[in-house]
Amino acid sequence: MRGMTLAKVYIRYKENLPESEMMFSALAGFEARGTEVAPFYGFGDIEELEDLGPEVGIVGYIGDVWRALRKLGKPKPSPLDYPDALRYMLGRDIERAKLGDVRNRTNPGIFVKPVNHKVFTGFVMTGSFEDSIRLAPYPPDEEVWLSPVVDFLSEYRCYVLRGEVLAAHFYKGDWSTAPSRKAVEGAVAAWEDQPVAWTLDVGVTSKGETLLIEVNDGYSMGNYGLLSTSYAQMLEARWEELVK
Repeated sequence: MRGMTLAKVYIRYKENLPESEMMFSALAGFEARGTEVAPFYGFGDIEELEDLGPEVGIVGYIGDVWRALRKLGKPKPSPLDYPDALRYMLGRDIERAKLGDVRNRTNPGIFVKPVNHKVFTGFVMTGSFEDSIRLAPYPPDEEVWLSPVVDFLSEYRCYVLRGEVLAAHFYKGDWSTAPSRKAVEGAVAAWEDQPVAWTLDVGVTSKGETLLIEVNDGYSMGNYGLLSTSYAQMLEARWEELVK
């Protein structure tokens, strides 16, 4: 069932402007839909927002939304990354490990990213001293995902709202190498307990395979070309689902 339209939304600003392209897109989309928009400037502001709830949402970075949910007594959503229902689409082995074990490995060329969002940005390990410095601040029991590096010819982000693919937008590689529509729509159909709004990042290999890169939640996601009004719809729908 569709939720109600938000009456108001807070968007993260820096000085007098939205802080990023993502925030600009959200501002344009919500204003076009007639939603009242107000700025906030950081974590401290979130604690002072007394009207947050089912009819008043927030658009910001992942941590901003987490802070708002905590204020409302709602649980933090778990990272989506590689849903079990879509693992058939990986085309490679994904391993979950402890960072302490990873530090002892000598084989370079492994992509590592944290299981918990916002810990650090994923990167390809080369076995260099710089890798050690990069991972030094994090405890040995920090959980990470490990996967072999795949040479994708192109990468696309597919935006999904209420089980429908709204659009697929190119963001890296050869724009003319498009993903398989059948593969994308098949993935959406295969995931029965999907959130109301999410993105499916896929890559196309030299063999023409469309493989899963990762899944991102719809409450705080980059916009790589989706219409601003559709972007606002996705943010709104996921916020309503999280706070209902």
